[in-house]
Amino acid sequence: MVEYDQIATNDLQHREQSRDPYLRSARRIRESDSTRALSESSGNRTQSRSGRRYSSDSAPQSSAQSGERRSSEVTGRTVRNQRKQHAARPKQALRRSRIIAGLVSTIILTVVAVIVYFSPAFQIKSVEVLGGWHLNSSHLTELAQIPANTTLLRLDTRDVAERVALDPWVAEVKISREFPSTLTVSIVERQPAAMVVLAGADTTTGRGVWILASDGVWLGEVISIDQDTHGIESSQLVRIIDVPDTLLPVAGQTAEDPSITNALAIAVGISTPMKAMVDYISAPSVVQTTLYLSNNVEVVFGSADDVSAKEAVINQLIAEYGPGLQRINVRVVNRPTIRTTSTPNSD
Repeated sequence: MVEYDQIATNDLQHREQSRDPYLRSARRIRESDSTRALSESSGNRTQSRSGRRYSSDSAPQSSAQSGERRSSEVTGRTVRNQRKQHAARPKQALRRSRIIAGLVSTIILTVVAVIVYFSPAFQIKSVEVLGGWHLNSSHLTELAQIPANTTLLRLDTRDVAERVALDPWVAEVKISREFPSTLTVSIVERQPAAMVVLAGADTTTGRGVWILASDGVWLGEVISIDQDTHGIESSQLVRIIDVPDTLLPVAGQTAEDPSITNALAIAVGISTPMKAMVDYISAPSVVQTTLYLSNNVEVVFGSADDVSAKEAVINQLIAEYGPGLQRINVRVVNRPTIRTTSTPNSD
């Protein structure tokens, strides 16, 4: 009767466990352990009838209890693992759906970008030029060579910038798009600093007279010595004469002759009041570089070292000796020499 009740109890537990999807896989382990424990219990009762007695903490009973505990631990771990796996499934599905959505969005955006790129949208209708005072807008637009019917998206701004920079007057250039239809060309022009009169130049026509920028780049040849075609007054520039016969300027290239670079450094380094006093600079060589001032004073300047200090000495001597001063030598700035009308051989 006891065995029948035990079997009925096990059958009821089996039905209840079958309802939980997480306990189905552990059901076989429990049934096996319960059968083993029942067999051992029956064996104990049989041995008791034949006269063999065991206490409540005897070896067979302890073994059965230990087996039940192990079975319970294994079943618990199995259920927990299955619940974790089941809980992770929605997260994995969500991750997959996000990846798919990202791929679809990327494909759609790529297709739209390709369609817009090759469409006539954002066609260039105007070119705006900023920063030019010497170069006019029509000249820069011609240099840019914007293809007809091109769009802001298809235009290669690097190529446009390289074409504009071919003009020697352009020091810096930036091309920017202003949607929906405007291209902006922003430039920084080089600053002219001197007019170099080559050997054999025609000062009437300006042939052989070149403009030199403050950074040493040859800007081009002038037409008129008094008013050149570039719109620059000759009075704004220091004139450099007596240059070497071998000098051959090329527009856009940098001057490399030492006599020219030295004279240019002096022209750029002296102050504006002193520059206004200089009629021209004679530059046959570095050591012979001489400034001829409007007050008929001849200044042997030499190298462009210590320009500010040499200028200070020149101003001091002019103020001290006045109209009688004819010549100043400041090649060695801390040992200047002079020549005046009263001391013609003092230098």
